[in-house]
Amino acid sequence: MPTPSAPTAHTLAPTAPRIFGLPAIALASLVGGPLATWWLVDRNTVALGLARERGLAAGVFAVASVLWFWVLCHVPPDALSEFIPHVLQLLPWTLFTVHLLRRHHQAHRAAGGTFRSAWAAFGFALLVAIALRVLVRLLLLSH
Repeated sequence: MPTPSAPTAHTLAPTAPRIFGLPAIALASLVGGPLATWWLVDRNTVALGLARERGLAAGVFAVASVLWFWVLCHVPPDALSEFIPHVLQLLPWTLFTVHLLRRHHQAHRAAGGTFRSAWAAFGFALLVAIALRVLVRLLLLSH
């Protein structure tokens, strides 16, 4: 009689997708603005199969991104005046994200789901922030 083989890492792998946690998304929101947040929320809604929430997030983050980009281009360049509008804009889209995904994240955690590294979210947001800085500088130089 053959004995069953020992479980491998592949057979023990969780079936639930790995998603970005809310703290990781909030950190990315602070660093990369609504574009970085939008991408992370989009990845989570796709992984969790949340089509309605994905469409809602796309609309909200498209408007937030346009407003945020406008502020980046029209606020004086000293650090304090850039920081204040940025923080004021950060709150609505972060609160929207928490409201949209909190119960899905709680259910994911309760089902034994795992979360992606906050460092991955931070790294992506940093790349978005650098790309936006370059884009804004190029746009300002062209005027």
